[in-house]
Amino acid sequence: MTPSTTQLPELDLDPYSPEFLADPYPYYAQLRDAGPVVWLTRYEHYVVARHAETKAVLDDWETFGSTRGFGLHDPEREPPLLDSPEYEPLARVPHMNTEAIRGLLDAVRPDPPEHDPIRRLFMRMLAPGLIRRSREQIVGAAQALVEKLVARGSFDAAAELADAFVLGVIGDLVGLPEQGREHIIAYGNMAMNTSGPRNEVYLESIEHAVDAVAWVDQVCTRDSLSPGPIGQLIFDAVDAGEIEEDMGNAFVRVFPTAAVDTTSSTITNAIYNLAVNPDQWALLRDDPSLARRAFQETMRFTQAIHPLYRTTTRDGELAGSELAAGIKMALFLGSANRDPRVFEDPDRFEIRRDATPQLGFGSGIHSCAGQTLARLEGEAVLTALSRRVARLELDGEPTPRRHNTLHTWAHLPVKVTGDAR
Repeated sequence: MTPSTTQLPELDLDPYSPEFLADPYPYYAQLRDAGPVVWLTRYEHYVVARHAETKAVLDDWETFGSTRGFGLHDPEREPPLLDSPEYEPLARVPHMNTEAIRGLLDAVRPDPPEHDPIRRLFMRMLAPGLIRRSREQIVGAAQALVEKLVARGSFDAAAELADAFVLGVIGDLVGLPEQGREHIIAYGNMAMNTSGPRNEVYLESIEHAVDAVAWVDQVCTRDSLSPGPIGQLIFDAVDAGEIEEDMGNAFVRVFPTAAVDTTSSTITNAIYNLAVNPDQWALLRDDPSLARRAFQETMRFTQAIHPLYRTTTRDGELAGSELAAGIKMALFLGSANRDPRVFEDPDRFEIRRDATPQLGFGSGIHSCAGQTLARLEGEAVLTALSRRVARLELDGEPTPRRHNTLHTWAHLPVKVTGDAR
């Protein structure tokens, strides 16, 4: 223990153990009850699991920085991830563009002032006007896919609905070729698993991503993209001298990495929650305008991203706890979103609830730039389902997704009865 942790409650939990990943919520209650800031002895870093302190950390980038990464890995204390032996399988990828991958990291984790022009470019790519212009296309795609799947009577709501829909939306917006888009799942799986320790889940994600990395290297370039509003904006910025060509390629990679898994996981979780809570499904079926609230409540109740990290940039204090500089801090968003200090009856899924305080999109300068698009995608799918399905239920046991960061289902078999409305 370092001197700065002598007055903090200590726990020896492993948030990456199979037991924790399978059902984190009892452990979250333990963390919240232990105190506003907890010292996790296994990984020697701080943990914040309550809502107020989590939001305070997210809002204070000057004390809790992102430059040393959003994950457990600390580039100032450990070798770069791409130089570690665990990435040896990717050496089989011919002409792998490692500079674009490093550029991807540079694009997503800086604090100001480096963060500001990058954030402005992201906001331009995901501006409300662009999303509004794409709304009809996105809603139509959701309706068409739901119509096709409902006609079958049963389907995999994770792979065949949530993943397929979001891959289509993001692929079209960026301009990625249709053939091979399924590789985005393995690519994003690998990228997001790097947020955790180098465990079996992490190593599997790298091994399974070899073909995906080759595909992404091939298609995430100016010459490979077909017309798409986001891809066009990225390379317009390159031509205007705002960013270098390699950074443009890196920006293209951000979308397969960050804009697919989180949204598709939340849609999957929403369908699961509605299938196992028939009273809530009945509410949505009778009033499809509740679709946005249902998506928001899903983010609160079954937050897709669980551990998110910051690093203390200076000695400081949080909720009366003294903190030392240069130490990682884990923020458990799924725990903050079930904090009974903020949410009444937090362990109940209730789509009429005002879940606005939920932190699923983050807070502060690093809040999710794509949240308007994500909400639209979630609302489009849930609205389409509510208008076409009278009865929604599980059709067998779902398969959990093995992941260090995402809490969702790899396969979600459902059975539906169509509605003639």
